[in-house]
Amino acid sequence: MGFDPTNERAYRGAMKAFYDEGDRATALKYYETCRETLDRELGIDLSEETENLAQNIIGRKAVQTSRQIISPDNNHLFIEEQGKPIVQIQEFVTAKNDPVLDFVAQTFRADISEQLSRNERFAVRELGIVDPNATVSLNGLTYIIRGNIINVGDSTNILLQLVEEGSGDILWMKRIAPEMKALLAGQDEQALMAAVEMYQIIELKETDKATKAEEGMLTARQC
Repeated sequence: MGFDPTNERAYRGAMKAFYDEGDRATALKYYETCRETLDRELGIDLSEETENLAQNIIGRKAVQTSRQIISPDNNHLFIEEQGKPIVQIQEFVTAKNDPVLDFVAQTFRADISEQLSRNERFAVRELGIVDPNATVSLNGLTYIIRGNIINVGDSTNILLQLVEEGSGDILWMKRIAPEMKALLAGQDEQALMAAVEMYQIIELKETDKATKAEEGMLTARQC
């Protein structure tokens, strides 16, 4: 962007190009650079077109195995998960008005979603933050992944939780200090390792549920 650093259209072109090549991290890096440059040089916000493009790049991680159904009144969109356990990855919580932490949150969340979405044994959703005090359960939801991005001294920490929706039990928790350079370059493997650990917990939990269900059926036949 050496010729005109405020050329928003050029940034969008770069974002699309890297996104089409599968390099989401670099595409989002251009988004952040564009946002910061326009704010610094012109004192303006990004256009709706650029913001929508960024959200599309982030949202591409949505699972492809779900089937979408529009209700008759066209006001609600339902997702039929075909009996699979559902994993909801909530928006990660960050400090207000901190674009760096927001970028870390979006990138790390998308990386986890990408890894989990590769497993066809459960369905993955990316949704907003759910009120932990809410009494109404989400239809079919089985597991929730929560994240909190905080600064500790000079380092950035990601606090992750895997929660069973029905009971509210915390099944897994981990504090991660990501390598910022690797994260921005799309080369940080900690999201992959976290996704693997959560996948293993979910597999164990689902196996245990299946075993108990089979034992219950066997007991019912014997009675």
